[in-house]
Amino acid sequence: MRLGERISGPWPWRSYLAKRVLRIVPAYYATLFLVVLGAFPLYQFSQEFIGLRVGYHLLFLQDYFPANFIVAFWSLAVEEKFYIIAPFIVLGITKVPKLTWRVTSMLIILLCCVGLRIWTAVRHPEINNYQQFFFVFRSPFHMTLDPILLGVLLAFLYQARDKVNWLQSKSMAHLVFWAGAGTFLVVSTNSGMLDVITWWDKTLQPLVIGLCFFGMTYGLLFGGGAKAIFRSATLFFFARVSYSLYLVHLALSPLAMALAGMFTASTPSLIVFFPVFLGVSVAASLLLHYGVEKPFLILKARIP
Repeated sequence: MRLGERISGPWPWRSYLAKRVLRIVPAYYATLFLVVLGAFPLYQFSQEFIGLRVGYHLLFLQDYFPANFIVAFWSLAVEEKFYIIAPFIVLGITKVPKLTWRVTSMLIILLCCVGLRIWTAVRHPEINNYQQFFFVFRSPFHMTLDPILLGVLLAFLYQARDKVNWLQSKSMAHLVFWAGAGTFLVVSTNSGMLDVITWWDKTLQPLVIGLCFFGMTYGLLFGGGAKAIFRSATLFFFARVSYSLYLVHLALSPLAMALAGMFTASTPSLIVFFPVFLGVSVAASLLLHYGVEKPFLILKARIP
């Protein structure tokens, strides 16, 4: 069912849920158990309360509890919860008859998310280091929802592209793309980013970074931006294995560091380390993609 279509029958929740599970869970569970079994050379983690930790990782609760197998898994827990609530958001918004009202509804929800962070910042002025910031402001699902909701907003705009004149403007698409790319470059290259946690980091930074990627995606979808670069075969390859690469790359960093150290007498520089890290990570992601992820994606494609 396409976003924005009139819903005339019951929501196909079984099909939706099955597709989400097949897309996300098998490769994640496989990686989680490989980590627990020590399959990643030189990668170490705490062995305390390992059964409890595996349990809440299996339930995708590592955004509220420590993601202490692979720290990047916190964001996967956020995504999974979003997939649960997304149908309700979409179904609710599609009941609104006009695009302007739909956009307004989405913006109100986004502002509520920002308001929650502002309220939390007022309650916790003592938080000034990254570890505290991460567990209170960055990791929990309810604190990180607005950047994801921007994707829903973009989907509504894309569905209405043939009905709204300004959505057909390529000059607008170019402007929005480069505004997003330029702003992200400025924000991400700040040498002191998150060294000291400020009010900006606690409240507006997630939304602004989300808006940067919203702008770049908007530009590409509506005919603007650096389309040739994003259509390259190299990026298509990395897009295909991106989920598997996300799952395994951090667990391979100690191995890559050791291998890179074979080429230098001192601590490997980034120039030496990165090619080794990329090669090891891509090789492992290909094994995970074709050995676990791909078979379930084929099964997912068969679900009506």
